[in-house]
Amino acid sequence: MIKDEPGSLVICRSLSLVVLGTLSSYGLATVNFETDLWPGPEDTSAFSQDQFRYRLATPAHGLGDAVLTQPSANNQSSAGSSIPAPAPLLLAQADSGSTSRQTVGTAPEESQNEEPPVVARISDDVGGVLTRQGELVIEPSVEYSHSSRNRVALEGFTIIPAISIGQIDIREIDRDAIIPAITLRYGFVNRLEAEVKVPYVFRDDSTRTRPLGIGSVTDDVFTAEGNGIGDVEFALHYQLNRGLGGWPFFVGNVRAKAPTGKGPFDVDFDPGTGLPTELPTGSGFWALQPSLTVLYPSDPAVFFANASYLWNLSENIGGDVGEINPGDAVGFNFGMGFALNQRASFSLAYDHVILGETKQRGNNIIGSNADVGSFVVGFTHQLTGINTLNVSLNIGVTDDAPDVRMTLRLPLGFSLF
Repeated sequence: MIKDEPGSLVICRSLSLVVLGTLSSYGLATVNFETDLWPGPEDTSAFSQDQFRYRLATPAHGLGDAVLTQPSANNQSSAGSSIPAPAPLLLAQADSGSTSRQTVGTAPEESQNEEPPVVARISDDVGGVLTRQGELVIEPSVEYSHSSRNRVALEGFTIIPAISIGQIDIREIDRDAIIPAITLRYGFVNRLEAEVKVPYVFRDDSTRTRPLGIGSVTDDVFTAEGNGIGDVEFALHYQLNRGLGGWPFFVGNVRAKAPTGKGPFDVDFDPGTGLPTELPTGSGFWALQPSLTVLYPSDPAVFFANASYLWNLSENIGGDVGEINPGDAVGFNFGMGFALNQRASFSLAYDHVILGETKQRGNNIIGSNADVGSFVVGFTHQLTGINTLNVSLNIGVTDDAPDVRMTLRLPLGFSLF
């Protein structure tokens, strides 16, 4: 029942039970029905037409007083009714000295941040943040990778299943590589960044073989090493949109790789084993890789994905080798990043690359394709200002992927203007 009298508003006991019962069911308050729910008939003058205030029995919960605010007379119906329209419920903070209030059920204001969110870096094109205009970032890094693989090769033929004619060659291959690098990034404008990366490669391969079918009881171990400058990379990163209106951020990337390292056709091979006596430090081919990165903030996480296409240019090696097309590659990754606090964040992702078959003189080389899949964990910690420490760990989940690959980055920023 609501009594319509000028200057007073009486809300019935049943309506109060509904309001406080609903708050109690969601754990927002504990109601003392004996003392806190109704002030009694003698206290109805305390309820004005503009406000209805009740006290929660447990202010220690941090809710403090709940205020049901009625609109002013200017907002009343033009029909002449003195009963105001329903008003929003406001929760006053219980902190000492605090007078701020938050409207329950009102959506927060849309963020107007036009910069992509910071994600712990998991690769050269995913994670980190674009360099601001006039800033130079010098990023020393070091990468370590280890892979092991067992291979069984049959040099012969099979008449019927389980009966083989010829020599069976069993090989166990262990590969280790350490790649320190220096990367320079410069921001031409806040949404355009240029990058140059110069790596130096240290490689060490160990191959253990045992031919079966000829009575051999000893293992043959063949080792090879290689070190030198790797393939220099050039890249551009551009933020395509501002990420407003609930849209994700889109960042376009294009990366070019020059064959500055020693290629696989620039090293000598052992005639007996067919293995290289010196390991190459580069691919030996020009390559171009466009990609697109998508970042979607969803507090407290950031979802991201990247798709890329690697185009390797063919080259005529000459001699008995002829023209070699190393094959193209399609890559993608996706994951999410979390901010632990204002200075630390980490990312979880999956990365996969599908390598096409290499062609020699237009003919596919059987077994030259590969599927490289890995689970990636990244961690970033802000040291001072724009200087951060980044660590990423790749764990191989397919046969062709390295068993483990770990990268440590330390970008150092300098403002030139």
